[in-house]
Amino acid sequence: TLQNLKPQLESVHETIDESITEIQSFVDHLSSSSAQEVDADDLATPGDIHSAQMLELSAKNASIDDCLFFLDKKLAKGDLGLDVHLKRVRRLAKKQFLVRAHLMKIGQLKARNSIHGSAPMMTNETGKMDFSGGGGNVQMPLPAHQGHIW
Repeated sequence: TLQNLKPQLESVHETIDESITEIQSFVDHLSSSSAQEVDADDLATPGDIHSAQMLELSAKNASIDDCLFFLDKKLAKGDLGLDVHLKRVRRLAKKQFLVRAHLMKIGQLKARNSIHGSAPMMTNETGKMDFSGGGGNVQMPLPAHQGHIW
């Protein structure tokens, strides 16, 4: 029985050697191409304009959270007066509310488009974006200063 196992083991050993060679060549290839650093912004590329807006708004939401956290820390340490703290928190909370509302609106739009099929966005004669996604027309104002839907 040992003589029967020897050819099978030699075959497995050859397969393992071939795999090791392939892996080693792959590692060598990665090592030589690692001189190029990858920009973190290139790793997260949105697929459409709504995804790009959501990515930007999510980053803005997180930054506002950070600001609120550090404002609270400064207040607790006594480095910031209560009146200044409240003014800044109110201003940031308003911005954050608008950012989150915008995120929700884009999410609803993306969900509706994924259900009814994505429709091309057209601007009608009234200057509003026209989203015809099969479930009726949804019109949103198009600001003159940005191409965003809010």
